Amino acid sequence: MDQEQIKEINNVITRFLARREYSAFELKQKLAQRGFDAKNVDKQLDLFIQKKLQSDRRYAQSVVRIGYMNGKGPRYIEQKLKQQQIDESLYQSYMFSEEFDWFAKASEVRLKKYGDIQVIDFKVKQKQMRFLQSRGFDLEQIKEAFT
Repeated sequence: MDQEQIKEINNVITRFLARREYSAFELKQKLAQRGFDAKNVDKQLDLFIQKKLQSDRRYAQSVVRIGYMNGKGPRYIEQKLKQQQIDESLYQSYMFSEEFDWFAKASEVRLKKYGDIQVIDFKVKQKQMRFLQSRGFDLEQIKEAFT
């Protein structure tokens, strides 16, 4: 193995992780774009994972927390995590813990966007429902936002 490249891989991973959490998949992509050997990347990334410097669980929790704070629903967040190849077991119990009230968040997002006006017109209600659906809320959460 090229010791210089390994040192550079370690430096790059450290710089990335110093800014925010990254998934292992995301780090591999970024390092591949920089032209590093895949075997060296895998080996060094495994060391970061063993030392708990990189964690897909922490990454997933961060994505869930930030998504919730930004008014995104669980479906949107789950899709984002699947794109990063994060296993469901790493985030499902956290996403649906008592810490997150998705029904209240759907209501809050609707209220912020459209105000506290009772919707009577069917077309207006459909438009608002599509908006909440595009934010990643499921049908139950959306219906609750209108009560």
